[in-house]
Amino acid sequence: MKFKRLDHESMINGTSYHGVSIEATLSELYAELGEPDYEGPPDEKVQYEWLFQFENGDIFTLYCWKEYGWIKKKELINWHIGGKNKEITKTAKIALTQKLF
Repeated sequence: MKFKRLDHESMINGTSYHGVSIEATLSELYAELGEPDYEGPPDEKVQYEWLFQFENGDIFTLYCWKEYGWIKKKELINWHIGGKNKEITKTAKIALTQKLF
């Protein structure tokens, strides 16, 4: 399923983590997804976050959760996928995996 970057941050309201994640490096994400929509300091719960929308309108996010400290570009991180339900996050995992790997 195709997805694009989300235009309006307010549209992510109501998304949450449903136990679905992917492992990737920050380098891999930058190379395939571009600059994150949010980049915070190393002491925040979320340091990097990307916002996306599927063609059907479903919204999902990709973010690191409670990594704390500086994330190295080649460090393998478990990235959370947020969505309005588990089915959206599972579909997002498949789409992201196809794009990244």
